[in-house]
Amino acid sequence: MTDDVYEAPGVASKMLVAAMGLIETLDVNQRAHLVLPLDDPRRQDWDIIPRPEGTGLSLHDLSRSQKILVWDLLAAALPLRTFTQATQIPQLEHVLRDYEADFLGRAIGAWRDPNNYYVTIFGRPGFEDTFAVRFYGHHLGINLTVVKERWITAGPSAMGQQPVVYDGTNKPLADEEAAGFAIINSLADDKLSKALIHPVSPADFSTRYVPRIGAVEYPDVIDLGMPQYRLSDKDRYATRLVRDQPAGIPGSE
Repeated sequence: MTDDVYEAPGVASKMLVAAMGLIETLDVNQRAHLVLPLDDPRRQDWDIIPRPEGTGLSLHDLSRSQKILVWDLLAAALPLRTFTQATQIPQLEHVLRDYEADFLGRAIGAWRDPNNYYVTIFGRPGFEDTFAVRFYGHHLGINLTVVKERWITAGPSAMGQQPVVYDGTNKPLADEEAAGFAIINSLADDKLSKALIHPVSPADFSTRYVPRIGAVEYPDVIDLGMPQYRLSDKDRYATRLVRDQPAGIPGSE
């Protein structure tokens, strides 16, 4: 097994039972959308931003009890702290619906909805089989693969938070954000000058949402959720990712 595959038979068994239990509740139409072949090319087409098309089955299309089974499946797979964050992030859609009413207008209800998240099972959950579970939506992407009820590989996965600064207490990534600032604030001027590659940050990621990153990647000009935040060509060049020329300060320093 490779370094990114972990032997965790206890977790694998819990995920298997939870996945099988969810599938048992599905009708024919639901199953056709939620359960896809393991080699389906859409398995590698993941995202954490809302978009018109969605792979899998939306929480909108599940009954109340089926939604609980989906969250039980994630609870079986994730550490408690990570699972708690995963339940909190979708709830910020309620806040964004209020914040972005002028920006999104009549489309606000379609875009900012805590049920606008999709679940997919790739492959056949079985005792000697390999299957994958995906849960994704705005600022939340979880991809987990179970191999023969023994090994698990996690990724690609990502979590985000929006809004970050607002009059509220639901801040699921507060500790991670604080840790990032603590690292930066701990650097002496000579090291900070290496770590700070540009005063303007990318609008979103420095790369695209693709299975394989290219040799050079440039960030988008704008963030889809913040059209007022625009990057110049100079900003995009300075914050680009060059695979064989890593920017910033190396961990050895």
